[in-house]
Amino acid sequence: EQRYIQATLYFATKGDEWDNCSAPDDIKDNSKCNVQSSYGYSNGFHWLTCTTECEWGGNRCNKNGYINVTDIEDNGLNGKLPSEIGALPKLSALALEQNSLKGTIPSSYSDLTDLAVLDFDFNELTGSLFDMSAMSRLQQLDLNNNNLSGKIGGLG
Repeated sequence: EQRYIQATLYFATKGDEWDNCSAPDDIKDNSKCNVQSSYGYSNGFHWLTCTTECEWGGNRCNKNGYINVTDIEDNGLNGKLPSEIGALPKLSALALEQNSLKGTIPSSYSDLTDLAVLDFDFNELTGSLFDMSAMSRLQQLDLNNNNLSGKIGGLG
């Protein structure tokens, strides 16, 4: 299921136009790529290849194989955030800053109760903030340089 969810992120944000780690013509391609992340650069495989999604550029998984980090900064992501991301049960960091993401942040993201980092600054997001009251582990919230409205409630 998480592979499907990550594929929705890829297609919803025009992955074929990303600056780095787009899907190659051959899904068996095992060449490495780099994406900029909050921690420097993340070395991984191109998205949608036969490798595990845990090894796609910008993703990291915990020891049980669940994606716990998706961190793709300044990589040309362009489009809307897919609601399916809210179904990644162990996601602790979602950082997609400095891209061209548009539309609202889906309300399903309130289901990301393990989330400690949510970083969407420097995008083109609009609309109201979703209910974050269940996100008791959230430590870093970066939403600046968007056009979001509403109050940040339920945290603390």
